[in-house]
Amino acid sequence: TWSQMPGARVTAVWRHQADRARAVAEQFALPHACTDFSELAQLDDVDLVVVTTTADLHHPAVMAAITSGKHVLCEKPFAMNAGEAKEMLEAARSCGVHHLVNHEFRVEPAVVEMKRLLDEGFIGNPTYVSLTDFGDFVTSTQSILSRWWFQESRGGGWSAAHGSHRVDELRALFGDIVEVSALLDTALPHPQRSHGTADSEVDDGYFILMHFASGAIGACLDGAASGVQARPTRLEAYGTDGSLVLDGDRLVAARPGEVPREIAVPEAEVPGLEGRADVLHGLWFRQIVDAIRTDTPLRPNFEDGLHEMLVLDACRQSDAERRWIAVTE
Repeated sequence: TWSQMPGARVTAVWRHQADRARAVAEQFALPHACTDFSELAQLDDVDLVVVTTTADLHHPAVMAAITSGKHVLCEKPFAMNAGEAKEMLEAARSCGVHHLVNHEFRVEPAVVEMKRLLDEGFIGNPTYVSLTDFGDFVTSTQSILSRWWFQESRGGGWSAAHGSHRVDELRALFGDIVEVSALLDTALPHPQRSHGTADSEVDDGYFILMHFASGAIGACLDGAASGVQARPTRLEAYGTDGSLVLDGDRLVAARPGEVPREIAVPEAEVPGLEGRADVLHGLWFRQIVDAIRTDTPLRPNFEDGLHEMLVLDACRQSDAERRWIAVTE
């Protein structure tokens, strides 16, 4: 996707194994194949480092890039915990680089339109928020998912992989989350692997109740180990003056006494890219290129990444202690 962005050029790749790094570099005609984070970060023809490693390597990779004066786009989950997230944010601020987190859901046209209507006060003061998303991602891909996906020490699990997205999306739409009560579940404790079974150390589903700073209450119910792929994600928001419901890509608005009406949403398109994931990343990457070239702040950034990790840490603590946990630094 990056190679198809006007104004961007991929110049280097990092892999642990030198032979794999060289193979990728040769495949895509890249001038640099690196096995060390600092080596890549110090290259003169690198302006932006895109960190797509497993979560346990985000901190060292990001710190190497920042201290070399490079801009950074870090994958989600942003870090292993809020402590790492805070260190990365402080370093980025100190070095004055652009620092971004790869939450492409924010640029989805229907989400952008929903946020516009919320910001304009369409539903008044939000009171109730509900997000439900159930499917068979883990069930259907268990034999081909990388081993790290089932390892807690490497940042695996559904709340990390997908909950990070949902926490950021809900916060972008409805403001800070200040308290949570969470249940993390493992419906598939022994995933079928290509060479037998393995033990899962992580969750493949999570339920989060939450309080927002605005006073609204919400619930995020998200599972990836069902037997079938269910209906599209459904995000509902109800307020004092109306409601907004995002059912897949369909956005429906209602006001008291009015018949619910569908809101027109432009189709997401990026020349040369197909498929929802590639198109969303294309939309997001295009914004990143423009922000760096014009030196314009862009979000979600490491501040959002820190809040994401504060919420996820609080969810893990809540699940372990079976109680409400305040989201604080």
